Amino acid sequence: MSEKIKVLHVVVDMGHGGYENYLMNVFRKLDRDKFEFNFLVFKGHECYFEKEIESLGGKVFHCTFSDDFRYFKARKQLKKIVNENHFDILHCHTHYYSFLFLKYYSKRITNVILHSHNSRSDKSLKGRIVSLLSKYPSRKKYNNLACSDIAGKYFFGRKGRYDICPNCIDSETFAYNEKRRDSLHERYGIDKNTLVLGHIGRFTAIKNHKFILDIAEQLSDKGIEYKLCLCGVGALKDKIANRVENTVELKKHVIFLEPGDVKGYYSLFDILLLPSLAEGFPLTLLESQAAGCYSLASDTITKEVVLTDKIEYLPISSPQSWADRIIEISNNSLNYNRLTCNKAVKESQYDSINATEFLENYYLRICKK
Repeated sequence: MSEKIKVLHVVVDMGHGGYENYLMNVFRKLDRDKFEFNFLVFKGHECYFEKEIESLGGKVFHCTFSDDFRYFKARKQLKKIVNENHFDILHCHTHYYSFLFLKYYSKRITNVILHSHNSRSDKSLKGRIVSLLSKYPSRKKYNNLACSDIAGKYFFGRKGRYDICPNCIDSETFAYNEKRRDSLHERYGIDKNTLVLGHIGRFTAIKNHKFILDIAEQLSDKGIEYKLCLCGVGALKDKIANRVENTVELKKHVIFLEPGDVKGYYSLFDILLLPSLAEGFPLTLLESQAAGCYSLASDTITKEVVLTDKIEYLPISSPQSWADRIIEISNNSLNYNRLTCNKAVKESQYDSINATEFLENYYLRICKK
């Protein structure tokens, strides 16, 4: 083993998504005298966090498999990366591609970690097949991690062996900020007395944006003055934007926020909506709690994320029930000091300082086996 423990994180991309933000939160707090993070992405283009990764002393290696799905070309690229670099640990976050390349990796890198971040797969035929195949390597004796118990059972099975590796955020940076709130009200032309609903997440089916718009239409029918702010990128964004554009009431109330650094958006929101069909462990709910933002989440989401009394879980069977609850909350439950919520997250295992210490100790332990 080299002087530093060198870790290669295998990911689809290093965009602005949930597990990518988790990895960067850890990387920023990492003891970089003892550990080195590198990233293998299955995209040929420069990724969102690439320049920051390099500024922190890491490297990004590109494999184009996700762009062109040329297996033997990808094998050649991976062979070059692994042969020309030394890695002590392979930390694999891309389950869809694990089954194709894991056997090749494990012959060349001693310590292999499989890390489950999801609690449900794509329900298309392709998604089901890929999901079934991707779970196969987890039956072998690798080091298994999961961001939550539900994500562990999903990927490794109910009797599977895995450790819980807490997701994390930099709690202080999400603390409620009145100046941020006022600035964003002005920037997006929102009256200060207007109820602001928000959602941050990729525009994919599992995030259930259709249901969010159904809720918005219910609120419009009830004559509620509100704005719904959506932030994210993804394949379904155009479809959602077209529905908004072609619906008079939605066009009046829905705002698409610029993606990027989202920290201030939580100070803008009065209520966060997260009616996801499934989540492994949503960082969004940690972020919203750190900002003291009230949150409504689907009852499919793990309760392990609850650190304050500002989260409620609802079934995703009726947008009307969500709209009714939003009205009740806005009338009775938003008069509290939002700054007090930040402490609960900061003192938990989900703060980036504490979560980074956990992962450092885990790396040291498996390297000593």
